[in-house]
Amino acid sequence: MHKRIVIPSNSCNIVLNMNEIIYCEALGNYSKIVCVNNKESLVTKYLKDLEALLVDNGFVRIHRKYLVNCNFISEFALNGKPYLKLNGNIKLPVSKQKVSVVSILIKELIG
Repeated sequence: MHKRIVIPSNSCNIVLNMNEIIYCEALGNYSKIVCVNNKESLVTKYLKDLEALLVDNGFVRIHRKYLVNCNFISEFALNGKPYLKLNGNIKLPVSKQKVSVVSILIKELIG
C-alpha cells in the first residue's frame, strides 16, 4: 500500500501518493509539487511544512527552494556548481550548505 498525504490547495485538498512526488519547489507563500507524468500541483504550504511531512519518507532538502524524493535521484554532480539530476532529466541546484548532507545520502543509497 502506498503512503498518501493530504495537502491543502487554494480551492480543495489534494491527495497525493508520496512515491509519485519527484520534488517540491518553494514559491513564496506556496509550494509547487511536481509528480510523475508531469503532474504539478500548487499548494498553500511553505516548503518547510512539506519538509516536515516528507523528510521521514525518503525526501531530502537540497536547497532553500527544493525538496527532492531520493528515489528519483539519478546523478549528483560536484564539478562547478553542484546539482542533482532526477529521473526525467530534471536538474536542480544543491546549495553549498547541503552538499555534505547530499553526499552522505548518496553514499547511503549506493550501499
